[in-house]
Amino acid sequence: MCSNSTCFIASLLLQLKWKEIVLVSENISDAETLLMNRQFSGSGTRHAMISDGEAMSGEWVRHMVKTGEDSWLPLNVVLMCSVSCIQSTLLEASNLEREYGTLSAFGMSSRWLLMPTGGDNLLDHLHVSNVTMDNVALFQQGDPPGHGDDCVLEEQTTVHTLLWLKDGRSWANTGHVVADNTKRHSVTHSDNAERTVFPNLQQGYNNRQLRIIIKEWLAYVLSYQNGTKVWQGLFLDLLDVASEALNFTYYILEPQDGRWGKGTEEEAHVGLFGHVIRKEADLGLVPTDVLPERLAVMDFSVPVQYTSFVMAYRKAQEGPDFQTLLGPFSMTVLLTVGGALVCVSLMMFAMEVAEMRRGEYRGECTDSRTENGKLRSWLMLLDKVMQTTGAALLSEPSEISLRSRPGRVLLSSWWMFSLVMAAAYSGTLTAFLSATKDTQLFNSLQDLVTKQHDYKWGAVSDTALSIVLKNSNESVLQNTWAGIQRFSSSDTDTLTDNMTALVGKVRSENFVLLESTQFARLHFGEDCDVVIVDAGIKQVLMSLVFPKGSSLNRPMSDIIQRLHASGIMSKWTTTWFPRATCPTSSSPKVISLLHVQGVLLVVPLGVGFALVVLAAEMIKGMRRRDVCSVISRVQQC
Repeated sequence: MCSNSTCFIASLLLQLKWKEIVLVSENISDAETLLMNRQFSGSGTRHAMISDGEAMSGEWVRHMVKTGEDSWLPLNVVLMCSVSCIQSTLLEASNLEREYGTLSAFGMSSRWLLMPTGGDNLLDHLHVSNVTMDNVALFQQGDPPGHGDDCVLEEQTTVHTLLWLKDGRSWANTGHVVADNTKRHSVTHSDNAERTVFPNLQQGYNNRQLRIIIKEWLAYVLSYQNGTKVWQGLFLDLLDVASEALNFTYYILEPQDGRWGKGTEEEAHVGLFGHVIRKEADLGLVPTDVLPERLAVMDFSVPVQYTSFVMAYRKAQEGPDFQTLLGPFSMTVLLTVGGALVCVSLMMFAMEVAEMRRGEYRGECTDSRTENGKLRSWLMLLDKVMQTTGAALLSEPSEISLRSRPGRVLLSSWWMFSLVMAAAYSGTLTAFLSATKDTQLFNSLQDLVTKQHDYKWGAVSDTALSIVLKNSNESVLQNTWAGIQRFSSSDTDTLTDNMTALVGKVRSENFVLLESTQFARLHFGEDCDVVIVDAGIKQVLMSLVFPKGSSLNRPMSDIIQRLHASGIMSKWTTTWFPRATCPTSSSPKVISLLHVQGVLLVVPLGVGFALVVLAAEMIKGMRRRDVCSVISRVQQC
């Protein structure tokens, strides 16, 4: 046989499917305590029993909760005691929730079954305005469960639950518990007894008003003036979906000092993150990088996005281009063509010399029998061969013909080679002059800190990147941070949260900005004069931030995961962060003087060379006239 109370509680627990219970009772006998212990142990229910003085004070509530704020137990409590005992216990629990914030999991996830003893009507005595627990249910009957030996209960017990109604919080009839012939009790007309007894479990945050702290950042959080400040952005879309799904309202806060803060224990009083750490806000709606220093004082949602870091800097200004004619071909190709020209010319020359020795050129070299005559003939032959191969390489016709058949065969193959090379050179030169040349000064942070240049670099202050650079053990990152510190000592805009100033420095000065990929794409994606290069710093997670121990973290993380799985988050990202690219123009590029300076140099070089040749010819002519004059005088003598 079971007692009235034990029978009732055991039957109800079977319906509620509770595996843990805290039973608070007054004036319970040792025999009944033993009976309850057996009953709960037999059903596999983990239980704790609170009685007498400890039950009256309500102090047991604090002892049932672990010391850490983030380790609240989802308590299932049955208060089977007097009205004063119930009032003191609920008051202590409500004070505890207020002490640790209205978003502690304790107030939302704990369940409280009230079974008053002593004949008093709890509906008339309990001040519901002081109760902050979400899930409180009352089993009120004419003759409450006693401590007798027989299970004799009224046929039907009314269930009242504390709900939020239009007129405020009050009791509402949510069902009945009925006893059957087997002395078991069940909630009527219910497939899920727990949701029937505690309907607030289905209401999320029961229209609580949450404090959302934000700070404008890229397209995640934007504001504009429409009489009052209006907020929009990717994270505001996320907040609207979450508020509807979790049934809460909110109001917007901004950090009093206008700063981000570092989000560490040492700076718990600074910036937006300081408000979150001090639990002056329920949610930090900003893309927060998850760092070990922050995990100790704040909780983070699952990642909303991943981000990498890049370097953004202005392209180097174009200077005089003296290599325009050499640009289409690499140095290897130029050396190969030059070598082929020399080799083919020498081979043709050798073939022509052989032909000359066989007497093919008799009558053309009248003085070839002397040594000087032979040398002069060979030089003339070499000049003819070089003119022929050179003209072929430039796709120009040559009036000079070769006499040797092997030489003509070799010349025909050289002509085919020259036609292909001339066409390739001409096409590449056209593209080379019309294409935009992107000069990438830095390919990595290593280049930035080690190369000799006149560029400075900086970053947005109080961001994850500045913390990573400051605390890193890698020499490159340490040198990068040292450079930022050095530059910021003379130029405060090098390390600042003024994004407008940083963007302006990139566009107008020799300045490299280290920031996230999203930042660079948003501000420089359509700027053809800015180079964006991966900085080679590891990716970081960007999440929402919560006070330590907040119950809002898990449901918000579930919503974020569902938005990712459904593709909605990707669609929002595309909408708020369009992939901007440098616009291309269909009009032909105007060739400036800088592009053709190398070609223009050919003219003065040709003039200078021609003058040198002219001077040589004049000197040669003068010497010849002198020799002829001497010979004439000798003959006269």
